[in-house]
Amino acid sequence: GKTRLVTALLNELDAKWPHGRYVYWPMAELALARRWAIQHGGEDPLKRAIDATMVVIDDLGVEKPSEYALEAIEVLVDRRWRDQKPLIVTTNLVVGGEDDEFQRRYDPRIMRRFLAPDARIIPITGPNWSIKEVGEIRAVNWQTKLNERGGR
Repeated sequence: GKTRLVTALLNELDAKWPHGRYVYWPMAELALARRWAIQHGGEDPLKRAIDATMVVIDDLGVEKPSEYALEAIEVLVDRRWRDQKPLIVTTNLVVGGEDDEFQRRYDPRIMRRFLAPDARIIPITGPNWSIKEVGEIRAVNWQTKLNERGGR
C-alpha cells in the first residue's frame, strides 16, 4: 500500500541521487524518539528531518496524541514548507468533508500548509494490503503445517 509506495520512492531517489539525505519515520516512532531525546538530553530527531533532502512521515494519525507528537508534526511541516523542501506524509485519516479527522486532530495552520497551492493531496484507494498479506501469510503457514502433518 502507501508504505510500500513511499519506501520504493525513497529507494529510487537514493539510487539516482546517492548523495541526498533521505529520512523515513513512521509517525508513532518519531513521536517516541522525540520524547526520549528530550527527556534524556539526546539529539532531537527533528533536526535530521528538517535538514534532509526528502522526508517521509508514514501513518500520520496512528501516534498517541501528545505534546511531543503534535509539536513534532507542526514544527516539521512548517519548517519544510518555509524552507521549500519536499515532505511526503501518508495517513489513513479522513481529510475534508464532515468527517475531517485531520482538522479535529491537528492545528489549522498545518492543514493550510497541506492545502497550499504548491502542495498535493493524492488519495490512494484500494484494499488494505497489510491485512490481505497477513491473511495470505497465515494461510500459507497453515497450509505448511497441514502438509507437515500429512494433511492437504
